[in-house]
Amino acid sequence: MRVTVDRDSVTMGDDAVSHDRVLEVPGETTLGAFLAHVRPGVSVGGGSGTWVVRVDGDWVGMYAEEQMRVLRDADRTLADLQVTTVRFDYWASAPPELLLESLLSGRLPDREAMRQEGYRRHWAAEDATARERAGATTDRLLGPEAVAAVGELGGRIEVHAPSYCRLVAADGQQYVVRHDGHWGRIARVDEAGDQRQLATFQPPGPLAETTLVALLGEAWRATTGRAPVDPPDAPRRRRPEVQRTGGIWRCSWTEDGVLHEARFWPDGSLAGRYAPYLRMDVPAVTAHFHGGDVRQIGGSPARQ
Repeated sequence: MRVTVDRDSVTMGDDAVSHDRVLEVPGETTLGAFLAHVRPGVSVGGGSGTWVVRVDGDWVGMYAEEQMRVLRDADRTLADLQVTTVRFDYWASAPPELLLESLLSGRLPDREAMRQEGYRRHWAAEDATARERAGATTDRLLGPEAVAAVGELGGRIEVHAPSYCRLVAADGQQYVVRHDGHWGRIARVDEAGDQRQLATFQPPGPLAETTLVALLGEAWRATTGRAPVDPPDAPRRRRPEVQRTGGIWRCSWTEDGVLHEARFWPDGSLAGRYAPYLRMDVPAVTAHFHGGDVRQIGGSPARQ
């Protein structure tokens, strides 16, 4: 028998090529024996990822943690089932134990809900690890000026480690700032504990801090009954120009031979609001929201 094996793409670039392959298999082979030797054929974050296995459209099991589990028709032959296709549906970070529990009860859960639960567990573990690291070192992600700005703008820091910071703005909104050595990232945490990425920055550090302080400044003014303030009007030569690439709004410039780049999601409104702060320093952004004096370079607030 000829059986086509295919899988979902796991990244944007992964869908550039076809993943299907055709295998010649004796018809008397049982489904369990056949699937025991079939894999998605892709590494996801250094692991196998979580997959639902379908045969001719119907789910029969799952593959996760390098283990195939055939939960339906495992002892029937391919000829008896008239198998033509096997497909691996990618369930990203869905917790394998929760997916297995649902499948054993005969129910295929909602994929997006399961993925989100996996993300929540990952974020909770990351937060716990960061809290442990914070107790073992004095290194911190945010610089002293950014830490001071959090307090001055009515926020508070909940967890602060070398590459991770979770904080609360004056209006109660939580944010997470993290960096992986290449990019700095800011995410908003909603009431369900889900994180929505707002922006990424390269190099990590000051760019993320100025945007974070602007977020905190807006919340502080709204919470204290102050009128909103417009973003600063920088001279054209220092004004980051925002361009759209696909669903991402980005701006970049080179300074002292180093490329600086910021990317904003999910629409252009964030880029329009926060790009003007990118080339300022943290005290200047804080002063802008307090309505105080700001150091000027060439007639506008700028990073020195």
